[in-house]
Amino acid sequence: MSAKILVVDDEADFVELIAFNLKQEGYEVITANTGLDGLFKARRFLPDLVVLDLMMEGIDGYSVCEILRRQLSTRTMPIIIVTAIAGQLARLNGLAVGAPAGTPAPRGQCLPAARRAGAGCQRRAGVREQM
Repeated sequence: MSAKILVVDDEADFVELIAFNLKQEGYEVITANTGLDGLFKARRFLPDLVVLDLMMEGIDGYSVCEILRRQLSTRTMPIIIVTAIAGQLARLNGLAVGAPAGTPAPRGQCLPAARRAGAGCQRRAGVREQM
């Protein structure tokens, strides 16, 4: 069973590029173009990893991360935050809502980060399947 990766971003070209490359690597990819849709799909599909943009209209990535961290079914879900915002402020805001310390990743580094995280998820998905 391949790991499921949810990509949440309001820029369709970016989502398409990341989804295409992750599918080429053998991952199952679910996409969402809004924060609200990302929350719905995270709860419904329980992906092994979420790639989440911070800057979206409506419910932004900070809010999505905060909501996912509050819910029992999604609180331990790994999240990679991608953003065009650079610097310490984005990192601190991400930490404040429960994002891992290693994020945010600049957009150009998103795919390598997702591949590395996805490889770990792939191993965990295999362990779950054997149980």
